[in-house]
Amino acid sequence: MNYFGEELAEPCGFCDNCDAGITVVEDEDNQPFPINTRVIHTAWGEGMVIRYEGDKMVMLFDQVGYKTLAVEIVTERGLLTRAG
Repeated sequence: MNYFGEELAEPCGFCDNCDAGITVVEDEDNQPFPINTRVIHTAWGEGMVIRYEGDKMVMLFDQVGYKTLAVEIVTERGLLTRAG
């Protein structure tokens, strides 16, 4: 689980996902922005990539909170740019 930007090398063994036997294998080829990268969305402003969940990415935006988007849509439509 990646929470508050933490990156764990292996499952923690204590969370609900570990108890349920759920693991998410991250496909770095399908990650246009590395975890913890600051990004900008034209409508939502600046935020940070928090995690990837299969073909979706979760960002935490400074002004609008958490948003989940399909990676394919983000890349096809150029919805995000790297901040800074």
